[in-house]
Parts: sequence; C-alpha cells; structure tokens
Amino acid sequence: MGTKIELMDKLVSDCEKIIESCGYTLPFIEYSLNPNLSRAIGRCQSTINRITKHRSNIKIQLSESHFLGYARAKQYDKIRNTILHEMCHALPNGNSHGTQWKHYAYVVGKKSNQDITRLAPDDEIIMSLKISKAKYVIECSECGKQYTYTRLPKIANRLGGCRCGVCKNASLKLKTL
Repeated sequence: MGTKIELMDKLVSDCEKIIESCGYTLPFIEYSLNPNLSRAIGRCQSTINRITKHRSNIKIQLSESHFLGYARAKQYDKIRNTILHEMCHALPNGNSHGTQWKHYAYVVGKKSNQDITRLAPDDEIIMSLKISKAKYVIECSECGKQYTYTRLPKIANRLGGCRCGVCKNASLKLKTL
C-alpha cells in the first residue's frame, strides 16, 4: 500500500471520516510515527492552558514498530483501532480514560464496528515485539510461564515472595537476555 507515511495518511483519513460521521469535530492534530514509543501502541499529547483550560498542540504518535508489524500482517483494523482510540482522547474532555472518553469510545466503536478499549489485547504481534525488545525474563520453573521486561523489574529483588500468575508456584527465576 505504498510507504508507511502514505498508509498512515490513508488510515488517519478513514478514521477522521468515522469520527465526523459520529457528529464529532476533531481539532487540528499532528500525526507521526515514533520509533522510541515502546511501552504503548499510541499516545495523544496536548498542551493545556491552566487559565482557559483550552487544549492546543495536539499530537498523536503511534509506535513505529507496532505500526509496521500490523502493516506487514495486513491487520489495518488494529491500526485504525489505535488511531480511533487516540482520536477519542483528542475530543473535548477525552484526555483520560474517564466517563467522557468511554462515551466517545463507545459511540465511535459502534459506528466503526471496532471494540475500542483502554488497553489493546495482547496478540501475536504485540507479544513478538515485547519478546524481541525484552532484556529480562522472569520464568516460572514449575509451568514455564515467562514474563518479559525491557527494564529490570522492581520485583527482581524480592522474587522469593512472588508467585506465578498461572500456577501460583513460588519458584520464579530471573534471566538476563
């Protein structure tokens, strides 16, 4: 489908039409792919004037690695879902996952046949990106469940008091990759 920028422009345009069909008006938004965004799939940032409460400089950034992973797998609906999620944040009073954002997400999700949620479900692409970026793994020696981390987790110092979320066994081991 062309370059990653052309693909993003096309998907953003599709999402803007969905938002408009719901009766909402988006402010001007700057869109970009962020190669450093690793802990989130997308992010909406804005500057809020403390006196007038007016939001400006709204920017939506998508994780470049997630974007390219979904694009390679031709899972464009997952990219659209993320863009719509972030656009709901850009709407008035949608700056957190509060009541107003949930209302926007429900209306937009209904119109677009998407399940817009606070967190994206872990799928094969997200899991493969987590594993490829992982520097640390905590593994259960009983069931083999692995928990991957890009940063050294705080629980690494107190693994003796922790239990596996699957089998509830207390035999967890830290591995460095």
